[in-house]
Amino acid sequence: MAEQLFKCSIQFPENRSPNEEEDEKNSFEIIHRSEAEDLPPVVVLLGWAGCQEKHLSKYAAVYEKKGFITVKVSMQSQALFFQSHKVGQAAEGFLDVLAENNITNNPLIFHVFSNGGCMVYNQIIALINTPESPNYNKLFVRGVIFDSCPGKRRILNAVKAFMTTLHFSTIFRYLLGFCLLVYLFVTRILLRLLPVDIGSEKGFQLFDSICEDPTECPQLFLYSTSDQVIFAEDVEEAMAARKEKGLMVKSICWDDSKHVAHFKEHPEVYAKACLDFAAACFSSHDAVAKL
Repeated sequence: MAEQLFKCSIQFPENRSPNEEEDEKNSFEIIHRSEAEDLPPVVVLLGWAGCQEKHLSKYAAVYEKKGFITVKVSMQSQALFFQSHKVGQAAEGFLDVLAENNITNNPLIFHVFSNGGCMVYNQIIALINTPESPNYNKLFVRGVIFDSCPGKRRILNAVKAFMTTLHFSTIFRYLLGFCLLVYLFVTRILLRLLPVDIGSEKGFQLFDSICEDPTECPQLFLYSTSDQVIFAEDVEEAMAARKEKGLMVKSICWDDSKHVAHFKEHPEVYAKACLDFAAACFSSHDAVAKL
């Protein structure tokens, strides 16, 4: 079941409850995009592999202070590393949660963390941009923030990321890391030799999918040259690809913060960059053009 693959929590502003949102939505038979401009903005935080709600809550608090609705999503690490074909199920489940809470028509930005968050984001975007999908054109995406991503699928980097999610003894962590290394290595060989989908192909295609993302909205990249999991050159290559498509792209690159630790090391600069970007995305298109 998709609901077992991820955890999702929604925080509404204190002066607006989910029931009030539902009453407002039910007063309209059809909500057009222009009407969505007056709905409370939503920030969806897609967590990295191994992150917990308490980790995302620190980021969500930055947006909640401004009255934004926040949605925190964290995937099971097992699905991200060993069952990437199930991420699509989780994406469908996530869209169902938004629909149940009547916020699919609200202007929305994604705040995506690491390749784990990118995997979920990629599947969501695929669903809302596929005409045959029941979720086609379901969300009103106004912007995307990429924190420590995207990165090319490098086996050793994936193993490093996996080991950081484990809370076992050092020996056991290295043993599991070695098992993943063998699994990914064999998977990569099979993908090259066999014309079949064995479940992990989407993970290896992730970087290219993000670069070719059909969503046309401003994007902010937050990354570091000290990141040993997602390399700065990968992020910069993705930024160049997005710029070539004519998108508005902004970025901040640090030289001292580790993977998904930019907020921890630079809280004021990080928070201001995110809030300024969100404010522009949620305002008029003229303001977005000035990013």
